Amino acid sequence: NTISSPTPSIPIPTSLSTFTSTVSAHNGGLYLLGSESTGAKKVIKFNPSTNTWTTVLGTGTSGYCVDGTDAASCTVKVMDAFVTSDNRVYFTDNGLIRTIDADNKVQTLYGQRRIFGDGGLATSSRINNSKYFDLNSTGDIVFADNDEGIVRKFTPGGNISLVAGNGTTTTTSGVAALSTG
Repeated sequence: NTISSPTPSIPIPTSLSTFTSTVSAHNGGLYLLGSESTGAKKVIKFNPSTNTWTTVLGTGTSGYCVDGTDAASCTVKVMDAFVTSDNRVYFTDNGLIRTIDADNKVQTLYGQRRIFGDGGLATSSRINNSKYFDLNSTGDIVFADNDEGIVRKFTPGGNISLVAGNGTTTTTSGVAALSTG
């Protein structure tokens, strides 16, 4: 199977189960935004010299990655993307505007996640949708951020921190709480 284009015989990429769109590439390259069967988005690039596709952004797992994460190792939910004439990739990710820097690391340019502030003062943080909370034995307020798939805690007047979850709402038996949703 091939994609019809001016360049003959571009193979259909096997790393994506569905194509969402082509990416606006101001560098003349061919990029695709698509998803795997999980629905997670990723960006791939065609390399005409090897006649192959390479992942530029995304792992195939939807989630969130911190700034400084290698782009191909980043769990993202890309909604749109473009590539500049100097090969810099810009993309939207869960309400953030982000880019891939010269070291192939993801960096946020604009916005904050709906949840924000782990490690900082609780009064400077954000939560998305908390329905359940309680006081633990050490005086921390512990709460579930239901839409984000995480549990956080804070001491009134103190810092907020992640207790469990990774931003997905799936459950996994036998896996440490900080690596599951």
